[in-house]
Amino acid sequence: MAPGLRIRALAVLVDPSSWSPPALRDEMEGWALELSERARSLSSRGIDVWTTRISLPGLPGDDPSMIERVASAAPDKVLISIGHTRRPEVLEAAARRGLYAYFPMADPEDAGPVAGAVYRVSSGNPEDATRVAVSAGGGLVHTPYFPASSARPGRRSSRHPSSIPPTWIPPTSGDPLRAPSDTLSARCHGRP
Repeated sequence: MAPGLRIRALAVLVDPSSWSPPALRDEMEGWALELSERARSLSSRGIDVWTTRISLPGLPGDDPSMIERVASAAPDKVLISIGHTRRPEVLEAAARRGLYAYFPMADPEDAGPVAGAVYRVSSGNPEDATRVAVSAGGGLVHTPYFPASSARPGRRSSRHPSSIPPTWIPPTSGDPLRAPSDTLSARCHGRP
């Protein structure tokens, strides 16, 4: 057992093979089932999973009409990120539909339109503002941390950042930076 360990976000970062409504819904249901099975397995070992998440690579053509398609395909009880967008109106539409998104700002001229979008989202419903992020530098972020999360196009990866109780971190012996990671890996795989 692993008392006290919490996985904050059990996530899969994926690029759908098709964005057609039935195929997207089927794939998202399959990913949600996979996440649910992993969460149950971890729970049986005393590891609490707080959220399950699916992160996409951004919408095809950054098309705002795709927001409704993704929202309609979203499985219950799974957080969904559309990934990155370079259009403020897509950022707004995603948040209003309960989806996560972020804007990788590369140009200072984007600051005004993006700030306006974030303001409008937060003015409508402050909780929706937790679903949007802005990153500086223009680079894409490939992590399970929402809202700044985006899958790599054409690739799939699984992530599970966790909260490690202090009692799990062994006394410093060897490399102190690897000790928490090594301990977490061993506990998640059922090793003492």
